[in-house]
Amino acid sequence: MPRHPSPGTGAETPPAVRARESRREWERFVTEGRVNGGVRVPVAASWQRSRDAGVDPLDRRSAPAATDRAEASARWEGHPLAQAAPLIRRHLASIASRSDHLIVVSDAGGVLLQLEGDARVRSQAADWMNFTEGALWSESGAGTNAVGTALAADHAVQIFATEHFVEVVQAWTCSAAPVHDPETGEPLGVIDLTGLARDVHPHSLYVAMTTARVVEGHLVHRMRERDDRLRARYQGHLTGRADRRALVARTGRVIGDDSRGWLRGMRLELPSGGGELVLPTGAHAFAEPIGRGEGFIVRELTRQRVPRHPPLDELRMLADERAALRRVATLVARGVPPSEVFAAVAQEVGQLVGAAATHMGRYDVDATSTIVGSWSTDGRHMSLGARNMLDGPSVSAAVHATGRSARMENDDLPGAVGAASRELGLRSSVGAPIVVDGHLWGVMVASSKDPEPLRADTECRIAGFTELVATAISDTEARVDAGRLAEEQAALRRVATLVARGVPPNELFAVVAEEVGTLLRADLAAMVRYDTGHTVTAVATWAAVGEQPEAARGWPFDLGDLEMTISTTGQPARVDDWAGVPGRIAALLRDDLGVRSSVGSPIVVEGRLWGALVVHSTRTEPLAADTESRLENFTELVATAMSNAQARAEVRRLADEQAALRRVATLVARESSPAQIFAAVAEEVRRILGVEHTEMARYEADGTATCVAGWGAVVPAGTRRELGGENVLSLVHRTGRPVRIEDYASVTGSVGKRARELGVRSAVGAPIVVEGRLWGVMIAATLQPEPLPAGSEARIGEFTELAATAISNIQARSDLAASRARIVAATDEERRRVVRDLHDGAQQRLVHMVLTLKQARRTLENEDEEVTALVTEALHEAELATSELRELAHGILPSVLTHGGLRAGVAALASRMPVPVEVGVSVGRLPAAVEASAYFVVAEALTNVAKHARAEHVEVTARVRDGTLEVQVRDDGAGGAQAGGSGLQGLADRVSVLDGRLQIHSPPDGGTLIDVAIPLAT
Repeated sequence: MPRHPSPGTGAETPPAVRARESRREWERFVTEGRVNGGVRVPVAASWQRSRDAGVDPLDRRSAPAATDRAEASARWEGHPLAQAAPLIRRHLASIASRSDHLIVVSDAGGVLLQLEGDARVRSQAADWMNFTEGALWSESGAGTNAVGTALAADHAVQIFATEHFVEVVQAWTCSAAPVHDPETGEPLGVIDLTGLARDVHPHSLYVAMTTARVVEGHLVHRMRERDDRLRARYQGHLTGRADRRALVARTGRVIGDDSRGWLRGMRLELPSGGGELVLPTGAHAFAEPIGRGEGFIVRELTRQRVPRHPPLDELRMLADERAALRRVATLVARGVPPSEVFAAVAQEVGQLVGAAATHMGRYDVDATSTIVGSWSTDGRHMSLGARNMLDGPSVSAAVHATGRSARMENDDLPGAVGAASRELGLRSSVGAPIVVDGHLWGVMVASSKDPEPLRADTECRIAGFTELVATAISDTEARVDAGRLAEEQAALRRVATLVARGVPPNELFAVVAEEVGTLLRADLAAMVRYDTGHTVTAVATWAAVGEQPEAARGWPFDLGDLEMTISTTGQPARVDDWAGVPGRIAALLRDDLGVRSSVGSPIVVEGRLWGALVVHSTRTEPLAADTESRLENFTELVATAMSNAQARAEVRRLADEQAALRRVATLVARESSPAQIFAAVAEEVRRILGVEHTEMARYEADGTATCVAGWGAVVPAGTRRELGGENVLSLVHRTGRPVRIEDYASVTGSVGKRARELGVRSAVGAPIVVEGRLWGVMIAATLQPEPLPAGSEARIGEFTELAATAISNIQARSDLAASRARIVAATDEERRRVVRDLHDGAQQRLVHMVLTLKQARRTLENEDEEVTALVTEALHEAELATSELRELAHGILPSVLTHGGLRAGVAALASRMPVPVEVGVSVGRLPAAVEASAYFVVAEALTNVAKHARAEHVEVTARVRDGTLEVQVRDDGAGGAQAGGSGLQGLADRVSVLDGRLQIHSPPDGGTLIDVAIPLAT
């Protein structure tokens, strides 16, 4: 299975934007049959396959039913992946439950066999698109989807939302990875995570890939256990026999061989029930079934299958063959370089079998063959180092595909191999496999210029030399591999040490570039980082000779170059010839640096393509075939270092963010002023995101927005602007949601135009919602070309929540103060009403009654003395009632205060004091609430002096300074007054309603000072 998926649902692009972009491309493809590069290459290829298969993109049912659920369940019970179900569940259950995804397993045909997950999601998937057991989700059945596309492309893939070919599926996102049979290498099925697009999980593809690898490892382990059991059971059938034998699985894979290594590394085509067969070497053998269809014992048949020659000719041929083998064996024993052994074998084989030309090819991992040895009778033969593709018909391709000997006529062969054969006059060829340590290493080919083909026993005669070649290669590669492995492990240890020490990324990148360049004998090496868009930035470079190439920023890559191939496939890639490759990167490498071939390996960090590690060669021969796999060892270390660095950065980021949030929360808790809180939020957001400008704005009812705080020079505080157009300020107001604009070149409206003039390149905004209502917006903007990192909106959101809390608290405090002020005003007004009612009603009637009683007394003075006494008593009581009622009205709100103000009121209080009072009130008329509060403070203070202070002198002063009434009552009494008394506490509460303060200073034996300050603007 490929190590890395096709990247690229673009984690740096918001999902909604990605969905819109791919939807536009889908609509164009459905109507016009073409795409303009707006979708990933694997998706575009899958769309084309789906269209060619006749899938209807507007089908409302999406996937056809291949079988019913009962049959699908029966298939699942017998499927090889069923035994790994607990393993699949263990690896995927956590991420599936967190993101409401389904765990899905299909067979190799794309039929869904097993679904697990939330019942609601399963029901939706079945109802919307027939995503259920028994449904056919191959590309030919359901169009582009992760299950079908992973099977068609044979690599892991994520299909996001509108990348699905059938419209009804575009509300979903799926990530799938194929699982391969360890016996045959063919796909067994697919492991998939499917959920609604809104619930897409950033690591679902990586987890699906990892699970598929784990399951493949589990299947390999089970296969090896079966092999061990078979070897133990049938070992006696292999050893101690005159003929050569092998234990072979029913798939044709060799499980065990006799000590002579007869069939090691071969794969056989066996008759279904056993019987005679032809081996890849051309020899004949017999397969005997064993057990209950578990495998076969294959034994050699010694009878000759080629026409016999006269005894003298056969003896001469045998002698020549043995002499040639001795000469080659001597070279092998002396440990000469492989190139000399290959040249000698090519010559010996050619002379022995009567060929006109021979060549030895080495199979490479990229499905090519490299010429490593050649010979001909006339000196015209294939050049050493030449590379031939194995995708067309040729003897080398046939041996590579089957692992067996092959023959072929060259006259009608297409492609480069056919053209080269005709140029050299080669009419027919015979090839035999070279198997090294159980693996198909290469091919030995003998060719003839005669009309008649080479003899029928040519394959067998070549086979003797290929065994010697295999021995030489094995010995040489063992020595080379040991030294190379030691070098590689030392380099990896040095890099791993730096990773463990947590060195800065730039330092690590430079070391990795130097290590891989030196290890792989490259001329140049570089590490690049993928930017947004189709550009890369070199973060480290190295040169074997001379100065290092200058690291570049933002180089655009083009179709066909190494960076584009890695970006679209997510897999290692190579370019063996830069001639004809378009683009600036290709021109730089080819024309300026003289690079002939390059190999690159992707760096995948947390499941996302981050960059690539690349080596270059200026030599004619391309870089070694194993360069890709050796690079991967270093890219995994770099990915680990990047993950660790990101984790450390994330911890630091969270710590900084929490500290910033605490600072703002402290201001909110202290009930700081709105201006202080807003300014602090703007500054903290700027510091956390590292931007040049932040702004907090309040939306007004008239369709404008007022800047209440900011950082940077873009928008001064207090600026009021019209809303409208496509810009962050206006979009948040219209949608009530977070907004991101990554390119201010396209913004509209006066706000956007002004920001563009001031150099803003990108910005994000988060709404401030107070008590369910959109109050304003917090904006962060940068002047740098790189957009703000993903997640910036969410990070701003945490500060906007604090700002909303502060605004809500401020409004609550303001509302409470206004309410309390209204209560005080209403209380004072109620006092005035009571005084008026007493004065105008009961008090007047009492006064009238007193006058009437006085008149009655005068009339009765000469009458009965008893009646006169009664009237006199009634008059006395009426006078007392009148006096008490007057005093009561005076206590509620003295008329002297109402008519004469604070100065007259304090003078009246002082006149009734038993202690001398010095009055210094230098104020005129004041607001009624202020005047009444100040009066009652003085009244309560003088009452306390009279009752408790034992003072000989009191001083009362009042003045207005800076818009505040300042009142002080000072005595020379005993001191020790307590601020918690009910009278003074009530006065303090009354003063606080008016945003004033009341303080008491009363040390023992030091007198008492009551100090009051009340703002007049309240």
